[in-house]
Amino acid sequence: MAGILVVLRQPRGYLKLIEIVTGILAIALTWSFQDLVLVYLKENPSDHFRATVLFPFSDCAAYLYLNISSTQLDVMRVNVIQLDKSIEAGAIAFVTVHGVAMIVGVVLYIMYHFVTSDGGRKRIVFGDVMLNSIAGFAVAIVSIAWNVQLKHMKSQIETQVNQTFFQTGLCTDFPDDAVCGTEFPNYLILILALAFGYVAAVTWLVNIWFVYRNTYLHKYEMLGEPRRGAREIAGRVVASDAGVFQMSVQVSDLRGQQQSADAL
Repeated sequence: MAGILVVLRQPRGYLKLIEIVTGILAIALTWSFQDLVLVYLKENPSDHFRATVLFPFSDCAAYLYLNISSTQLDVMRVNVIQLDKSIEAGAIAFVTVHGVAMIVGVVLYIMYHFVTSDGGRKRIVFGDVMLNSIAGFAVAIVSIAWNVQLKHMKSQIETQVNQTFFQTGLCTDFPDDAVCGTEFPNYLILILALAFGYVAAVTWLVNIWFVYRNTYLHKYEMLGEPRRGAREIAGRVVASDAGVFQMSVQVSDLRGQQQSADAL
């Protein structure tokens, strides 16, 4: 276990930890998002429209509640809010790319500690370098795409509600906020998820260098093992050469002393 955790003391280790944590938060916040769109008459709130907005944002469960009498409430399903398919695709891509990148990264990291051959480890290291390169750009692209689609979703919901109720529907005769009330979803959770997505993208891209620098591809050993770079090797060679030279001088001195003794 100590061998597996030692890498967390190095840049590529805690950056990978940040990748995992921010990815999980981005997925969890986007996946769990759920909020309501409400349009109602303030004098009679029981007459209202309610739509649920939730992941994957493919369709809004929208219902119109009309108070027929004091004891009867008519409820009907209405297609007031219809979101574009591009919004659903953006949300699913955002969650999927984050999830796949995290899973593959963790699997490669664990596999390294169970593979003992140099050839196997070199292949895993190469795979980790490629993963950081691909995942960094992929996560950045899907985060930017989801940012665009999130703005599009917000605009589309507000536009359709306004056209349906304040122009041709429940609030047509009362186009005044003092009479008709509206409540739109609070997108703060999705904005936070998007922010975590951007942080994860930057971390993946930055970690390309730290993963590469600490691999066999950069003449280092990996994941907490002793790293012997060119400078360290050169220093050992110089020290070794100096030791050999000193030993040869000592031998020459001994031979000179022996020759002097023989002459006497």
